[in-house]
Amino acid sequence: MRAKSWFIVCLGMLLAGSPWTGLSSLARGEGELDRRLARMLKEAEFTGRMESELADRLGREVDDELADLGRFLFFDRLLGMKLDNACAGCHSPVSGFGDTQSIAIGIDNNNLVGPNRTGPRNQRRTPMVLNTAFYPALMWNSRFFANSGDPFDNSLGFTFPQPDGATLSYLPHLLTAQAFIPPTERNKMAGFEFAGDNDDIRSEVVSRLNSTPSYRRLFRNVFAL
Repeated sequence: MRAKSWFIVCLGMLLAGSPWTGLSSLARGEGELDRRLARMLKEAEFTGRMESELADRLGREVDDELADLGRFLFFDRLLGMKLDNACAGCHSPVSGFGDTQSIAIGIDNNNLVGPNRTGPRNQRRTPMVLNTAFYPALMWNSRFFANSGDPFDNSLGFTFPQPDGATLSYLPHLLTAQAFIPPTERNKMAGFEFAGDNDDIRSEVVSRLNSTPSYRRLFRNVFAL
Protein backbone atom coordinates (compact mmCIF):
# COMPACT_ATOMS: atom_id res chain seq x y z
CA MET A 1 0.00 0.00 0.00
CA ARG A 2 1.32 3.44 -0.90
CA ALA A 3 2.19 5.85 1.92
CA LYS A 4 -0.52 8.28 0.82
CA SER A 5 -3.17 5.54 0.84
CA TRP A 6 -2.07 4.33 4.26
CA PHE A 7 -2.29 7.90 5.57
CA ILE A 8 -5.88 8.20 4.30
CA VAL A 9 -6.84 4.90 5.99
CA CYS A 10 -5.26 6.02 9.29
CA LEU A 11 -6.98 9.40 9.08
CA GLY A 12 -10.30 7.67 8.49
CA MET A 13 -9.76 5.49 11.54
CA LEU A 14 -8.99 8.54 13.67
CA LEU A 15 -12.06 10.41 12.45
CA ALA A 16 -14.52 7.56 12.51
CA GLY A 17 -13.05 5.33 15.20
CA SER A 18 -11.40 2.00 14.71
CA PRO A 19 -13.37 -0.30 12.35
CA TRP A 20 -12.87 -3.14 14.80
CA THR A 21 -14.37 -1.02 17.57
CA GLY A 22 -17.30 -0.17 15.28
CA LEU A 23 -17.93 -3.82 14.48
CA SER A 24 -17.79 -4.71 18.14
CA SER A 25 -20.35 -2.01 18.97
CA LEU A 26 -22.56 -3.21 16.16
CA ALA A 27 -22.39 -6.78 17.46
CA ARG A 28 -23.29 -5.63 20.96
CA GLY A 29 -26.26 -3.68 19.56
CA GLU A 30 -27.49 -6.66 17.59
CA GLY A 31 -27.10 -8.88 20.63
CA GLU A 32 -29.26 -6.54 22.72
CA LEU A 33 -31.84 -6.37 19.94
CA ASP A 34 -31.94 -10.17 19.81
CA ARG A 35 -32.44 -10.35 23.57
CA ARG A 36 -35.28 -7.81 23.46
CA LEU A 37 -36.93 -9.69 20.60
CA ALA A 38 -36.59 -12.99 22.46
CA ARG A 39 -38.28 -11.47 25.54
CA MET A 40 -41.15 -10.09 23.45
CA LEU A 41 -41.69 -13.43 21.67
CA LYS A 42 -41.68 -15.25 25.00
CA GLU A 43 -44.21 -12.82 26.46
CA ALA A 44 -46.42 -13.37 23.41
CA GLU A 45 -46.05 -17.16 23.91
CA PHE A 46 -44.57 -17.51 20.44
CA THR A 47 -42.76 -20.82 20.16
CA GLY A 48 -41.88 -21.04 16.48
CA ARG A 49 -43.53 -24.47 16.33
CA MET A 50 -46.72 -23.39 14.61
CA GLU A 51 -47.13 -26.43 12.38
CA SER A 52 -46.56 -29.03 15.10
CA GLU A 53 -48.94 -27.19 17.48
CA LEU A 54 -51.64 -26.43 14.91
CA ALA A 55 -53.97 -29.29 15.83
CA ASP A 56 -53.83 -28.39 19.53
CA ARG A 57 -54.56 -24.73 18.81
CA LEU A 58 -57.44 -25.62 16.48
CA GLY A 59 -58.84 -28.15 18.92
CA ARG A 60 -59.03 -30.78 16.17
CA GLU A 61 -56.88 -32.51 13.61
CA VAL A 62 -56.44 -30.80 10.25
CA ASP A 63 -58.91 -32.24 7.72
CA ASP A 64 -56.96 -32.52 4.46
CA GLU A 65 -60.09 -32.76 2.30
CA LEU A 66 -61.59 -29.69 3.94
CA ALA A 67 -58.30 -27.81 3.51
CA ASP A 68 -58.17 -28.73 -0.18
CA LEU A 69 -61.75 -27.54 -0.68
CA GLY A 70 -60.86 -24.22 0.94
CA ARG A 71 -57.80 -23.94 -1.28
CA PHE A 72 -59.88 -24.44 -4.43
CA LEU A 73 -62.36 -21.77 -3.33
CA PHE A 74 -59.56 -19.38 -2.37
CA PHE A 75 -58.26 -19.37 -5.95
CA ASP A 76 -61.58 -19.60 -7.80
CA ARG A 77 -62.94 -16.47 -9.50
CA LEU A 78 -66.35 -18.12 -9.52
CA LEU A 79 -66.90 -16.41 -6.16
CA GLY A 80 -66.61 -12.99 -7.81
CA MET A 81 -69.79 -11.76 -9.45
CA LYS A 82 -67.79 -10.40 -12.40
CA LEU A 83 -65.66 -13.56 -12.58
CA ASP A 84 -62.53 -11.44 -12.54
CA ASN A 85 -61.19 -11.73 -8.98
CA ALA A 86 -60.70 -14.31 -6.25
CA CYS A 87 -59.41 -14.24 -2.70
CA ALA A 88 -55.92 -15.04 -4.00
CA GLY A 89 -56.07 -12.06 -6.34
CA CYS A 90 -55.35 -9.80 -3.38
CA HIS A 91 -53.97 -12.34 -0.86
CA SER A 92 -51.16 -13.85 -2.91
CA PRO A 93 -49.34 -16.89 -1.46
CA VAL A 94 -46.07 -15.62 -2.97
CA SER A 95 -46.47 -12.39 -0.97
CA GLY A 96 -47.15 -14.00 2.41
CA PHE A 97 -50.87 -14.14 1.56
CA GLY A 98 -50.79 -10.35 1.35
CA ASP A 99 -50.06 -7.98 -1.52
CA THR A 100 -47.21 -5.91 -2.94
CA GLN A 101 -49.59 -3.08 -3.84
CA SER A 102 -49.93 -0.11 -1.48
CA ILE A 103 -53.70 -0.02 -2.14
CA ALA A 104 -55.43 -3.22 -3.26
CA ILE A 105 -56.84 -3.73 -6.74
CA GLY A 106 -60.03 -5.77 -6.93
CA ILE A 107 -62.48 -5.90 -9.83
CA ASP A 108 -61.59 -5.11 -13.46
CA ASN A 109 -57.96 -6.12 -12.92
CA ASN A 110 -55.52 -7.33 -15.59
CA ASN A 111 -55.43 -10.93 -14.26
CA LEU A 112 -52.01 -10.50 -12.68
CA VAL A 113 -51.00 -10.70 -9.03
CA GLY A 114 -48.13 -8.67 -7.63
CA PRO A 115 -46.38 -5.42 -8.58
CA ASN A 116 -47.65 -5.47 -12.18
CA ARG A 117 -51.30 -5.82 -11.23
CA THR A 118 -53.39 -2.94 -12.57
CA GLY A 119 -57.01 -1.86 -12.26
CA PRO A 120 -59.20 0.35 -10.07
CA ARG A 121 -57.93 0.80 -6.53
CA ASN A 122 -60.27 0.08 -3.66
CA GLN A 123 -59.87 1.46 -0.12
CA ARG A 124 -57.03 -0.20 1.78
CA ARG A 125 -53.85 -2.18 1.56
CA THR A 126 -54.46 -5.92 1.64
CA PRO A 127 -53.65 -7.43 5.07
CA MET A 128 -51.87 -10.77 5.27
CA VAL A 129 -54.12 -13.68 6.21
CA LEU A 130 -51.52 -15.98 7.79
CA ASN A 131 -52.70 -17.36 11.15
CA THR A 132 -55.88 -15.27 11.06
CA ALA A 133 -57.90 -18.21 12.39
CA PHE A 134 -56.48 -17.27 15.81
CA TYR A 135 -57.17 -13.51 15.67
CA PRO A 136 -60.02 -12.21 17.89
CA ALA A 137 -60.37 -9.20 15.57
CA LEU A 138 -59.81 -8.90 11.83
CA MET A 139 -58.98 -6.18 9.29
CA TRP A 140 -56.66 -3.18 9.73
CA ASN A 141 -59.12 -1.34 11.97
CA SER A 142 -60.41 -4.50 13.74
CA ARG A 143 -63.92 -3.85 12.47
CA PHE A 144 -64.75 -7.59 12.46
CA PHE A 145 -64.44 -9.04 15.95
CA ALA A 146 -65.65 -11.71 18.36
CA ASN A 147 -67.40 -10.10 21.31
CA SER A 148 -66.10 -12.89 23.55
CA GLY A 149 -62.50 -12.06 22.65
CA ASP A 150 -62.10 -15.61 21.33
CA PRO A 151 -62.54 -16.26 17.58
CA PHE A 152 -63.61 -19.84 18.37
CA ASP A 153 -66.39 -18.65 20.70
CA ASN A 154 -69.57 -17.23 19.13
CA SER A 155 -71.57 -17.27 22.38
CA LEU A 156 -71.62 -13.45 22.53
CA GLY A 157 -71.87 -13.04 18.80
CA PHE A 158 -69.64 -11.60 16.11
CA THR A 159 -69.74 -7.92 15.24
CA PHE A 160 -69.50 -6.73 11.63
CA PRO A 161 -70.25 -3.35 10.08
CA GLN A 162 -73.74 -2.81 8.78
CA PRO A 163 -75.65 -4.13 6.98
CA ASP A 164 -74.42 -7.46 8.37
CA GLY A 165 -74.10 -6.42 12.01
CA ALA A 166 -74.51 -9.53 14.18
CA THR A 167 -76.34 -11.62 11.56
CA LEU A 168 -73.32 -13.89 10.99
CA SER A 169 -73.04 -14.82 14.66
CA TYR A 170 -74.59 -18.24 14.05
CA LEU A 171 -71.39 -19.35 12.35
CA PRO A 172 -68.94 -21.34 14.50
CA HIS A 173 -65.83 -19.21 14.02
CA LEU A 174 -65.00 -15.55 13.35
CA LEU A 175 -62.94 -16.36 10.25
CA THR A 176 -65.77 -18.52 8.91
CA ALA A 177 -68.10 -15.56 9.31
CA GLN A 178 -65.57 -13.20 7.71
CA ALA A 179 -65.44 -15.40 4.62
CA PHE A 180 -69.03 -14.35 3.90
CA ILE A 181 -67.93 -10.73 3.42
CA PRO A 182 -65.46 -10.45 0.47
CA PRO A 183 -67.86 -11.77 -2.23
CA THR A 184 -70.29 -8.98 -1.28
CA GLU A 185 -67.73 -6.16 -1.52
CA ARG A 186 -68.55 -4.24 -4.69
CA ASN A 187 -65.10 -2.85 -5.38
CA LYS A 188 -63.29 -6.06 -4.46
CA MET A 189 -65.22 -8.96 -5.96
CA ALA A 190 -68.89 -8.20 -6.59
CA GLY A 191 -68.77 -5.24 -8.97
CA PHE A 192 -71.58 -2.74 -9.37
CA GLU A 193 -73.75 -4.31 -12.07
CA PHE A 194 -75.46 -7.02 -10.02
CA ALA A 195 -78.71 -5.83 -8.46
CA GLY A 196 -79.44 -7.00 -4.93
CA ASP A 197 -78.15 -6.85 -1.38
CA ASN A 198 -75.47 -8.90 0.37
CA ASP A 199 -77.75 -11.90 0.84
CA ASP A 200 -78.69 -11.85 -2.85
CA ILE A 201 -75.01 -11.88 -3.81
CA ARG A 202 -74.29 -14.78 -1.46
CA SER A 203 -77.25 -16.71 -2.84
CA GLU A 204 -75.93 -16.24 -6.36
CA VAL A 205 -72.48 -17.51 -5.35
CA VAL A 206 -74.03 -20.57 -3.69
CA SER A 207 -76.12 -21.18 -6.82
CA ARG A 208 -72.98 -21.13 -8.94
CA LEU A 209 -71.24 -23.61 -6.66
CA ASN A 210 -74.30 -25.89 -6.65
CA SER A 211 -74.29 -25.76 -10.45
CA THR A 212 -70.69 -26.99 -10.62
CA PRO A 213 -70.53 -30.83 -10.42
CA SER A 214 -66.97 -30.91 -9.11
CA TYR A 215 -67.87 -28.62 -6.21
CA ARG A 216 -70.99 -30.64 -5.40
CA ARG A 217 -68.81 -33.72 -5.18
CA LEU A 218 -66.17 -32.01 -3.03
CA PHE A 219 -68.72 -30.56 -0.61
CA ARG A 220 -70.48 -33.93 -0.37
CA ASN A 221 -67.21 -35.69 0.44
CA VAL A 222 -66.39 -33.21 3.20
CA PHE A 223 -69.76 -32.49 4.77
CA ALA A 224 -71.97 -35.53 4.10
CA LEU A 225 -72.95 -37.29 7.32
